[in-house]
Amino acid sequence: VSVGGAINPFTNGAVSNEGSEQNRIHNGTLQYTKIFSPSVVNDLRFTGSAEVRPRLANSQQPLLTAGPIGLVGTRSFLPTTQSDKRWQISDGLSWTRGKHAFKFGADLNFLSASQFFAFNQFGAFAFAGTSDVNLILRSLSANGTGGVNRFDIPQATYNRQLGNGLAAFDVSQIAFFAQDSWKVSPRLSLDFGLRWEGQFNPQVTANNEPVIARASALFPIGSVTNVRSIPNATNQIMPRFGFAYTPITNSRKLVLRGFTGIFYGATPMLSFAGPVNNFRTPPGDVSLGFGNIPGQLTIYQAFLRAGVDLNRFPIDQLPNISPEVTARAAAIAANVDARDPFFGASYTAMAADFRNPRAYQAGLGVESEVFSGFTTGVQFHYVNTVNLLRNRNYNLPIPIIRPTDASQRPFFQGRPTTAINQLTIRESSSRAMYRAATLSAQYRKKKFQFQAFYTISENFSNDDNERDAGGFVYENSFNLIPEYNYSNLDIRSQFTTNGTYQLPWGFEVSGIFRARSGLPFNAIAGSDLNGDGNNNDRPYLTPGAPMLRNSFRNRGISQMDFRLMKNFKLGESMRVQLSCEVFNVFNTDNVIFAGVNNIFGPGVLANGTLAPRDPRFMQLRNADGTYNRNNQQVGNPTQAQFGARFFF
Repeated sequence: VSVGGAINPFTNGAVSNEGSEQNRIHNGTLQYTKIFSPSVVNDLRFTGSAEVRPRLANSQQPLLTAGPIGLVGTRSFLPTTQSDKRWQISDGLSWTRGKHAFKFGADLNFLSASQFFAFNQFGAFAFAGTSDVNLILRSLSANGTGGVNRFDIPQATYNRQLGNGLAAFDVSQIAFFAQDSWKVSPRLSLDFGLRWEGQFNPQVTANNEPVIARASALFPIGSVTNVRSIPNATNQIMPRFGFAYTPITNSRKLVLRGFTGIFYGATPMLSFAGPVNNFRTPPGDVSLGFGNIPGQLTIYQAFLRAGVDLNRFPIDQLPNISPEVTARAAAIAANVDARDPFFGASYTAMAADFRNPRAYQAGLGVESEVFSGFTTGVQFHYVNTVNLLRNRNYNLPIPIIRPTDASQRPFFQGRPTTAINQLTIRESSSRAMYRAATLSAQYRKKKFQFQAFYTISENFSNDDNERDAGGFVYENSFNLIPEYNYSNLDIRSQFTTNGTYQLPWGFEVSGIFRARSGLPFNAIAGSDLNGDGNNNDRPYLTPGAPMLRNSFRNRGISQMDFRLMKNFKLGESMRVQLSCEVFNVFNTDNVIFAGVNNIFGPGVLANGTLAPRDPRFMQLRNADGTYNRNNQQVGNPTQAQFGARFFF
């Protein structure tokens, strides 16, 4: 099956670039409830779970990422095997006294994870900072004829894993809480709560002293790293408050509800994997990469001097170059001592002041019964979150404005620490803000029920990374102001309705309809114009001013699903149920802009002129009326499913 979340109808990856994922989970729970008295009850629970998830690759050959053309070879993170365990002990004491319902408790979680995971296990060839198909094709088809060599262009890059792929670490989470539900009167109830959580993060194994020294300097970005430890989260205090009020005592057809509180989120253990194992000997997941660096040899020239002629290998049989040869070629390209096996490697660490994300939340709503069985309501939500995770490259110099560049685009010349390629620091420096209003209507009777919800909302953020294993999403690491705009998750309008109707003769019909407006998307320039090694640069429409992140809105989607069921009784205690389910009844296409169709172009060029917009940008259909296959289809075409169930 396709790796990732879903199988898309359109793909530019070869079969060799896919794999299969398996998963096996075991869960067990024990619970002991002690009733001390009619007003005092204690619940003690123990839960254990164990999971093993092997992800197998369809091939074991170098990865080739040919820009918009496609991918062939082993996926960068395959094969891998991950296993984890969780042991949880929770205890809650409930005490009812008069108008108060108290609850006190503790929650202990002990988590462990181990994995074999490593990027670029067989090597990875790519082209950075360009989407020029003709340039890529010329480089791939070259074989030395006429002095033109394969991968002999500055944009060609190569990455190779140096580590053993192993990681194992633990996280402990402890929480204590107390709450009181106070029934002040028949019309008013109040809820008070206080919770403390502590997260004790894994210990870092750091014994590669030369690498630690390189990564522990004061970087131009203004921060000093601490790669030897990960801060624990022990100051997470969370007060909560809620209320429910019924203004009319006789009919009780109106209720007002509200809540507010502070909440902390646990950092996913995936975020700790690299920082835990990158600075030991041998490392777990450390890739050495070179290419696309001004003033250095191309990867073809460097490998040739190291004894590997890339012209001699067919494009579908590229060599699996050893880490030793890769290290020698990287050192040759940079003209440094070739005896350093880690020169040019990339590392990941947690920020010295890393913290878990914290959200302040508040909500207010009103619900009213219009007539028997039919209620309507409106709910307002507000969430302001800080300390969200951001991947940031510290190994960048202070950018300069080149005198001949009329676009006034900041440019990164060289690297402060030349022995490191990219130094990814996982900061807690991002934030988000969400506000929404939801209108609801619900009708419940014996034979007919339906619900309808409409939400209008805004969601802003300056980074939407929740648990990315790597990569950077900003345009300029030294100027994050243009990053704060609509979130990748922003849905301005969303409508959902569902209903069920009991027909005569035992038939039941039901359906659900969902529709939402388009998500924002980020227009990119299409190449690395600022020299930071990432293809996230955005267009400049005026000199010195990049577009805001997610300045454009994608296409909306909708889907209608339908189900028909019939029950047949077989005696007093048995029945057979036949069902027919149709998904995406109206075969809605739900095609959205994706891939190279999000490339806007550079905007203002270095000579000060405004480049024309890329003709593929937001191109839905080709000239012949067919969908442009650079786009993506959300969901699936119409599907039907038939079922039979036997109840006894």
